[in-house]
Amino acid sequence: FPYTTLFRSFTAAASHELRTPLSVIIGATDILEATPTDQDPRRQRAVERIRRACADMRGFIEVALLLAREEHHTLPDEHYTSIRSITRQLLDDRKQQLAARQIELEDHFEQDICVPQAPGIITVIMGNLINNAIEHGGEGTLSVGQHGNCVSIGDTGTGIPDEHLIRVFDRDFTTRANGTGMGLNLVRRLCERFGWLIDLQSRPGQGTKVTLDFSTTAIPCADSLAQ
Repeated sequence: FPYTTLFRSFTAAASHELRTPLSVIIGATDILEATPTDQDPRRQRAVERIRRACADMRGFIEVALLLAREEHHTLPDEHYTSIRSITRQLLDDRKQQLAARQIELEDHFEQDICVPQAPGIITVIMGNLINNAIEHGGEGTLSVGQHGNCVSIGDTGTGIPDEHLIRVFDRDFTTRANGTGMGLNLVRRLCERFGWLIDLQSRPGQGTKVTLDFSTTAIPCADSLAQ
């Protein structure tokens, strides 16, 4: 088999097998939430984090299966997904990480926009971009904002050298010793699949800014309730 066919087959098989243990974890989380034990806020927050992590994993599995099929259709979902809701949830999950790295968070959202895709799609895209900004942002500022149909994620870190900038979206390209080089490539492929635009600007010593333009499918979230 060609490499691409073998890779797709492996991705589909691995994603399918991951569904069973993930379902077990979600079921156990349901039991923990339903068990009337102590009301320790730390316990409740831990259970919530587990549930959100499971949702993130489920989203990644759906994305992996979608890309493995390489078919031009959306993931089955009855609702539009709020960009602001997903992004703020991701930022909330990373509060401790931001504090540990002494990164200040600045976020500004105008009227929320929604896109006709499953939450897992947006979680994978925004999660990867936020993680990159935290990883390379240094002890500076992480800025996340939405203006019109565009969402931007910026950091004040070391920036990207010109020789690396032209390769950041390439599969397997990474400058980290333990990196996989899959994150930005995955983001780009998803944006291409659904007709969204992605722009990355960076200057060494000044930081990096990524802008996503959802104009092709975005609508105000209030309008999505009528869909």
